[in-house]
Amino acid sequence: MLNQFVIVGEVKTPPVLKETPNKIKYTDVKIDVKRNFKNSFGEYDYDIIECKLWRGIAEHFVETYTGESNILIAVKGRIESNEVMD
Repeated sequence: MLNQFVIVGEVKTPPVLKETPNKIKYTDVKIDVKRNFKNSFGEYDYDIIECKLWRGIAEHFVETYTGESNILIAVKGRIESNEVMD
């Protein structure tokens, strides 16, 4: 089995470098991804995908992020789900 995905979209939230209790650096990023088909109104819809970047990739992204609008990012990673208890 393979758990791998690739998305390309616009950065929607400025990255902030954070640290786990074990001193591992990470940042959370929301990416606005355009669907590859039009809806019933003839317009493209977007999905907001939340991604977590780790270690050196997170540090590099935070250091080089300029804050400009319409910045595209490509992310290759894996999907992880977590069970939420009520």
